[in-house]
Amino acid sequence: MTPPQPRRQGFPVAHRPPPPLALAERILELLDQGRFTATYKYAVLLALLDLCLENAASDGAAPDLLTTRQLAVKIVELYLNGRADR
Repeated sequence: MTPPQPRRQGFPVAHRPPPPLALAERILELLDQGRFTATYKYAVLLALLDLCLENAASDGAAPDLLTTRQLAVKIVELYLNGRADR
C-alpha cells in the first residue's frame, strides 16, 4: 500500500482562476451578450469591477475592503457619465 500523498493547497494548475483583469474582461463580455431589465444591477457590477481594479494591490490581489460609500459614489459616477445606461 502506498502512503497518502500530501494535499496541495489552492487550485490545480489547469483550474487556476484567471488574473483579475482577464476575469473582468470575461464578465464584461458575458454582460454584453445579455439583456438587462434593471440597469442598477449592471451599474453595481460595473462599480464593483472598477473599484476592485482601482484598489488592487501592487501584486494584483483584490482589495481587502471596499466600503458601501465607495460603491455608492462609483455608481453615481457611472450614471452621471452614462456608462450605466444600457
